[in-house]
Amino acid sequence: METFQSFLGYFFTSIPGKDFAYYNAFYLLIAILFLSAIIFSQNYKKKKKTDVAFKRCFKNVSNRLITFAIIFGILLLLRYEQIPYLSTRILLYLTSFIFLYWLYKTVKKYKVIYLKAKGHQEEKKHSLKEKKEVKTYSASKKRK
Repeated sequence: METFQSFLGYFFTSIPGKDFAYYNAFYLLIAILFLSAIIFSQNYKKKKKTDVAFKRCFKNVSNRLITFAIIFGILLLLRYEQIPYLSTRILLYLTSFIFLYWLYKTVKKYKVIYLKAKGHQEEKKHSLKEKKEVKTYSASKKRK
């Protein structure tokens, strides 16, 4: 029972302290999230005009990346300033877990849904091109 209480005490301590060994790692993560949001946003603007499946599947990715970066930044600031109850370890762990789950779902969406939709979209384009070629060939044959 005592180990369970110490386990809960570790995660739910109201003021865990300033000495956090992973400040630099989280600063780097925040910078990577902001940069990847900017890069993805530019890539999305280019691709959404030509790739309907990409537009439909990845509409909110850059917004979510920025949201996670801001949340991580706020949680680090709360931890540094030792704000009671808002700087608990469980909030940082939960946010990290939610971010990893979202990242997993996004990669899975890319591998499963997007690639299938893109293949289906290319099949439609290819069949439409064939139909247009057949129509132009048959129309030119009738004119003679």
